[in-house]
Amino acid sequence: MARKLFCELGPTAYRISTQKEILLRDLKDLPLRGKFAREKGQELLPVKVKHHASLIRRRLGNVDMRLQENKAVNLALAAPLVDRVLIRPGEIFSFWRLVGNPTAKRGFREGLVIAGGGRTGSGVGGGMCQFTNLIHWMVLHTDLTIVEHHHHDGVDLFPDFGRVIPFGTGTSILYNYLDYRFCNNTNRTYQLTVWVDDEYLNGEIRADAPQEHSYHIECRDEFFSREADGIYRNNEIWRRKIDVRTGDCVEETLLRKNHAKIAYDPTGLTVVDRTAPEEKKEETLVRCKVCGAIFDGSRDTCPVCGVGRAYYEPLNAAGHSVPGRGPRKLVKCLVCGEIFDAALDTCPVCGVGRDKFVPVEAEEASFRNDTENTYVI
Repeated sequence: MARKLFCELGPTAYRISTQKEILLRDLKDLPLRGKFAREKGQELLPVKVKHHASLIRRRLGNVDMRLQENKAVNLALAAPLVDRVLIRPGEIFSFWRLVGNPTAKRGFREGLVIAGGGRTGSGVGGGMCQFTNLIHWMVLHTDLTIVEHHHHDGVDLFPDFGRVIPFGTGTSILYNYLDYRFCNNTNRTYQLTVWVDDEYLNGEIRADAPQEHSYHIECRDEFFSREADGIYRNNEIWRRKIDVRTGDCVEETLLRKNHAKIAYDPTGLTVVDRTAPEEKKEETLVRCKVCGAIFDGSRDTCPVCGVGRAYYEPLNAAGHSVPGRGPRKLVKCLVCGEIFDAALDTCPVCGVGRDKFVPVEAEEASFRNDTENTYVI
């Protein structure tokens, strides 16, 4: 029987673990004071880069519609806290830095939350991930750099209902240590404006000057597969970068490859049968070079920070670096103070290059990821 994590020992242990993570995030953010976007612009910037509207009340399987009504209240409370914020060159947008803790004392209500493993429940402030989903979809169409993004990983909870953006482009957030953040590494100032009406959460990203490139997000190779333990939804999310002067595609990037087990009735789906005798595979541990999390190397992305296999470091069964590879080399960013793997070409927090790095002594990561056992909004 697997040993339980401390946060699984009961409600008190869970609250202690949550407060620990909140405190650690606050401490980690200390070097970034002054870099977070906070200033609001009374006037809208002149160039509209991207607009999107997200239906607020959606029928999600058998989820109580009361939670959808409460979500509408939560979004209406949060939208003015973000609306018209300016993201100047070098600044970082942090969703939780602007919205704050969504507590009952502030008027937030119980909405839908999703736990590790795809379990659904309710919690105060629930439904806020729809807000960051909207922001993320718009940011993907800009020159802005995403520096923190978490997913509801590995599960497709609900059948499509009026879907207008591809499956697998969503976000997962939890105050304050699972955040959604992006950095403005351009020479333009951007502005995010959001508002709610009776039906939709609306948003625009604007800028003070036109972009030289536009972006198209595409879903490719989408299909459902029957496998040994259930039915899975598969697809790839690609981003095409277009030169606005010539109309030529200058770059294609695979953003994410999804393989998610469906949690609803598959009746009506076209399913490809991929069942075969299951082979027992030995678990291969890896460490994420960005955040230090240790997890099974069969995952396509880090379950904590979402980066891909290019940022994995192989470990042995005891959780140590593979012999012959030498000690883990770390560097410190002189701009924001973040410490991370020396193999990275840019700082994962503020995006600066190697000329702003200095070497530091390596320390073995002393934690394992436990976010799968934590409720995420």
